[in-house]
Amino acid sequence: ILSRPSFLSLCLILTTTLAASTKLERTEQHLRDAIEEARNRGAQLDAMGNQLMLAAVLADQARYDESQAILVAILPDLPRAMSIQALDELARGHMAMGRLEDADAALTQAGERMEGLPEDVAVHLRASLWGTLGVLRMHQARLD
Repeated sequence: ILSRPSFLSLCLILTTTLAASTKLERTEQHLRDAIEEARNRGAQLDAMGNQLMLAAVLADQARYDESQAILVAILPDLPRAMSIQALDELARGHMAMGRLEDADAALTQAGERMEGLPEDVAVHLRASLWGTLGVLRMHQARLD
């Protein structure tokens, strides 16, 4: 039998998890609505930006296949900076699914696209890529 404090702790954890899940579902729906609205306006870049965010929300829900399908579909049409973000998100999904070689390839491709970007844009993208690369190298070292 659970003691009262541990039972309350368990209830708090479950409540927090449910609240986070509900927020992700609301965010997902909001992004899907925004994508549709942007498409109706003919704002393709806005729609793709929202799709990129939707892919991240789906990954946060461990819905990697859906997330990756969105990223692969929009990647060829994204401007360079956004494509780097998409490749970074794609690499994270690959890592979560245990596909480290695919993650490495996505990060390599993202790194190749960095050349020629304005430094103020590149510095933020580079920081994100380095973080993802660090996690990838950690996973690879564990396998070695």
